Amino acid sequence: MPDTEPSLPSLDDKCTDLKRKYGKCFNKWYTEKLLNGVFEDDCRDLFTEYRQCCAEAKNIPALIEDAKAIEKMYLPE
Repeated sequence: MPDTEPSLPSLDDKCTDLKRKYGKCFNKWYTEKLLNGVFEDDCRDLFTEYRQCCAEAKNIPALIEDAKAIEKMYLPE
């Protein structure tokens, strides 16, 4: 798989390189291993690192709480 394969940017620019590395790892694992019956996840550490980067960059828990508050304003129980 070429390194120049297009991909969407991450939630935050500082995480985009990790996102691309994980995407490349995942695609390789999926096509070369999973489809051949090998279920061991070679990309778990990269995914964890990428997810942590996104959480720190955008403060995802705070965004979720904000979304819940907005939802309550528009969809009262």
